[in-house]
Amino acid sequence: DVIRSTLAPLGERESVGGLLARNAARFGSHAVCSERRDGAFRAVSWEAFARDVASFGAFLSAAGAGPGTRVAVVSPNRGEMLVAEFATMSLGAMYVPIFAGYPADQVKGLLDYANPTVVIVAGREQLAGVRLCGATRALVTFEPVDPATVEPLLRGTRVSHASFADALTRFAADDARVTAFLGAAAGVDPGEPCLLNFTSGTSGALKGVVLTHDNILSQQRA
Repeated sequence: DVIRSTLAPLGERESVGGLLARNAARFGSHAVCSERRDGAFRAVSWEAFARDVASFGAFLSAAGAGPGTRVAVVSPNRGEMLVAEFATMSLGAMYVPIFAGYPADQVKGLLDYANPTVVIVAGREQLAGVRLCGATRALVTFEPVDPATVEPLLRGTRVSHASFADALTRFAADDARVTAFLGAAAGVDPGEPCLLNFTSGTSGALKGVVLTHDNILSQQRA
């Protein structure tokens, strides 16, 4: 059931965390990306990005994320998603992005299937589609949410809630911790899965496509 290319692979295999470590060292003050907020573009440097990834990675790890676990995200596109993605993959866990435009029942079904350790949503609007599964230990909102809005969802569970900003503050990484985090991330096996991407394919029920670190980065090298 496996089809392989007969062409010799280009470059060296590495993990997504290895890419981050390499680019943070090489491009430190250069921008990873710029995001438009309040009418102006705000650039994020590789150095600042790596620090946020290491900080959020420490939060995810404390919540139980690691090899063999999943972190699901339900949000319209925003810069914090890139931090969450790199942090998840750097821990050897699988990132599971779910389209924020799906109906609430469909989002709940996909979360049931993924059974994530951590669920991340943009804010109050996405909470209607959240189902906290047996493996879930933390709920993160990118935007501040009134605790009274979240409490009914958490009642009777072992799930804690944090805003993204609070998670970064509580687990803020100094230079030594960033270096240690990136070193561990670079050591993740490139053959391990890091992304579960739901797609409709041609028709019918959504399919969960599993990609490894090397699946993703081999495309970049090519």
